[in-house]
Order: sequence, then C-alpha cells, then structure tokens
Amino acid sequence: MTISLRNLPLLVQLDIIKNITYSEAFNLSLCSARTLKMIKICKFPNVNAVRYFFNDEIMKVSIEEHDGGMESMVLLQGDQERGKIDEGQYQKISDFREDFRMSTRDASLDDYFVLDFDRRLEQLVKNLLHLHICEMFDNRFPIRLHVIADANLGVLPNIESVNDCRICEGHSEVINQLITSHPYINNVFIEKFVNNGLQDDHMLFGVQNLCMNQSGTESTTFLRQFTGRLLYLSSAECRNRHIVQFLEKWRSGRFYPNLRFLKIDLRRRRGFVQNEILADIETTVWDPAIRPGRVVDVFSVDHELNIEEYLDIKREGDGKLASLSIIPSSFKFLVWD
Repeated sequence: MTISLRNLPLLVQLDIIKNITYSEAFNLSLCSARTLKMIKICKFPNVNAVRYFFNDEIMKVSIEEHDGGMESMVLLQGDQERGKIDEGQYQKISDFREDFRMSTRDASLDDYFVLDFDRRLEQLVKNLLHLHICEMFDNRFPIRLHVIADANLGVLPNIESVNDCRICEGHSEVINQLITSHPYINNVFIEKFVNNGLQDDHMLFGVQNLCMNQSGTESTTFLRQFTGRLLYLSSAECRNRHIVQFLEKWRSGRFYPNLRFLKIDLRRRRGFVQNEILADIETTVWDPAIRPGRVVDVFSVDHELNIEEYLDIKREGDGKLASLSIIPSSFKFLVWD
C-alpha cells in the first residue's frame, strides 16, 4: 500500500523531507505549491552555496555544503529528438507546462534528477528552472557558476545574483560576454585562459578578485591592466623588470588604487632576483609597532602567513604601506588598510 506524503502528519512530513537527498527534494518540489512551501520550511542548514555547471546545452545544479562536500540535484539537457520528448511525461515548472518529460535516474549521471526538454525552448526552460531553484532555497544562498567557456558558451539563464565563477577553459571574448551579462560577479577563477582578442577594456581587468591558474605570457598584461582588489597569477611568465614597473607604478600613487593582494607564481622555479628588483626602490624591514607579523591567508582562512620577513614600501602622497616578499619562484604583495 502506498501512502501519500500529504496524508501524513505535518511533523512526519518535515522529518522525511529533512532526510532525503537534494535531487529527491527537487523532485518533490515540482509536485505542488504546498510541497514546495514545506521544503522551504526545512531551511537546508547544511547548504553553503548553489553551484551551476554549464557546458553547451547541459545545465547541472549541485549543492555545496559547509564541509566542502558536493551533492547532485538536477540536470537539464536539451533533446533534439522531438518524438522522444513527446513520449515522455509532461512536467510543470512554475506556471509553464510544455514539452517537458522526466527521465529515470541514471547512476552514470551521479544521481541527478534529470529533465529533458525541447532545445528550441532552451532560454525559457533554463530561466524557469533557475527561478524555481531560487524559490526553493528562498534566495538565501550564494550562487556560483562553473563554466566551460569555449568558443560556444551556450544559452545561460538570467542569473542576477552570481558572485563566484569558475571557468575551466575560457576564450577571452566569451568570458567578456559572461561577465558583462553577470555584473555582480566578484570572484573569478580561470583554469585555462585562451586569448583570442584581449582589449584594454576587457571586463576581467575590473573583477574584484581574479585567480588565473595558467596565466603564462598573459600574466604581464593582467599585471599591468588589473584594477581590482586581489590578483593571483599562477604558472606566470614574468621578469624582474615587470615587477620593478609594477612597484614603481604602485608607489607613484596613480595606479592600482584598489589593490590589496597580489601573488605571482612563476612557471619556472628560478626567475626573480630580489637585489635586482629592489636596487632603486627604498624598503624597510618589519616594525612590530607599525604592522602585524602574521596575517590570515586570503586563499585559506584556516591558515596564517608569517610576514615578519616581508619588506615594507610606502606609497607617495597618502603614505599607504605595503609589504612584499620576493623569492626566485614567487612574488607576494600585501597592501595595508
């Protein structure tokens, strides 16, 4: 005998919902407005963020928990075979009912709840799904994008509240389009950057926090043009002269007004020579009365950096202080508020 969830006592219903997976919760949320309200009551105490993954026509949504774990929720994929969709069961999202079918869950899809749709409705369907997820979580959690931004970004829903974006492989034009359409993105991590036309007004230069994993020869351009707060360039190809130019520009007080932290890790192990870089730049050693000797690592809040050995440099005009570290393979620069 099957017992309907709504026929159970309210506390029993809530207890059941609290112990199901996110994909099961999403499935239930589509049943009725009443069920959706019950799911919202649960508040999802373990949720840290909602992560969207885009790769061409596929849109996956996962839940990131406070302990760093990731759990699948829903996968949306366009289907070119119209007849195949017509054979499926119609599914309603919001007030729209057309060309949806629910597919069976497949272990190869990591237990995502799967929805197939007519690809001709891609923009509408993705927007509706995003709005439903926002309502399900009551707009209480950060939204993070995970994008394979190659030559074809595909159709993205209208997500206004995106704060973080991780880009696996990004063409410069596509990344520009992505950031332009999501102006609230503050944190961008790029695994691999493909320069197919990097203009001086590229949107990446103005991102608040930018991390590039394989910056390569583009590292000097980003070092020169960046106007945000935090910049990390990994596998960079920089020379002593590029660091000298950066320090002179910062010290002048006319450039990098927003910069708070810069880290450059070279592709090769030996490259920077401290004596050559600081030959004509005045620095002072650490004074405990002026600044602390330790600071929280911006890349890991659970880790502190020992900066007692960092040298200090003053900016002309306002006298703002910064601390720097130069070793053969790395350069770090920290500006004090």
